Amino acid sequence: MGIKPAIRRPALGLFDHESVLVDPVTTEIYLTEDRRDGRFYRFTPDSVSAGSDQITETGQLAVARVVNDLVDWLPITDPSGASLPTRFQQPQSQAFDGGEGICYFDGIVYFTTKGDNRIWSFNTQTQQLEVFADADGVLNSVDDILSTNTGDLLVAEDGSGMRITLFPANKQPPTTIMQLPDHNDSEVTGLAFDPLQSRLYFNSQRGATGDSVDGISFELQGDFNNLDLSKPLVEWMLEYRSI
Repeated sequence: MGIKPAIRRPALGLFDHESVLVDPVTTEIYLTEDRRDGRFYRFTPDSVSAGSDQITETGQLAVARVVNDLVDWLPITDPSGASLPTRFQQPQSQAFDGGEGICYFDGIVYFTTKGDNRIWSFNTQTQQLEVFADADGVLNSVDDILSTNTGDLLVAEDGSGMRITLFPANKQPPTTIMQLPDHNDSEVTGLAFDPLQSRLYFNSQRGATGDSVDGISFELQGDFNNLDLSKPLVEWMLEYRSI
């Protein structure tokens, strides 16, 4: 349990929330929806005060429509979903198959969809949306995603492989940097760096037993700002231990 009680934010919409991202430049909030016909949402706050939680209180929730790889944002008139689920309020909006993790790097919002095993990139300046990578044959089901300071993407697997895979910013072939043995009934979650990006933290949600009470956190040490994939993995994967 947290130190403070949970606070309802109805302006952000009532739907199957998965992940959320605040654009550090505009304070706009991007959200994914974990459904087979989920949507990609943007919330534009009325208040943009730096460091204020008011950015989640009032504003306009909108849903993405995609035409010729360009996004325009259609307003959600009833964020509560009482009259109609948010994903149906704009019939022309784009369906995404199982929205999962989301992250940001240099004006680009990246998010994953597990149903079709894709990594998407959305340019917040040009409003262009494209498939950054197709993970079929690489990961069983894409999930959480995290960017390094150089724009490489780390993608966790929601599947029996229990891997974290690096998708380079230059779109070179992906490389698995971590795989958990004997955690077949779990999933890798909660990717996060320390400020220097020398330590990567992640979780096995249900641990080796497959029971949520046995979830465990891990730390992986290495220089994630200067990954040299031409060297053997062991040279930069310095330590891997449970914490």
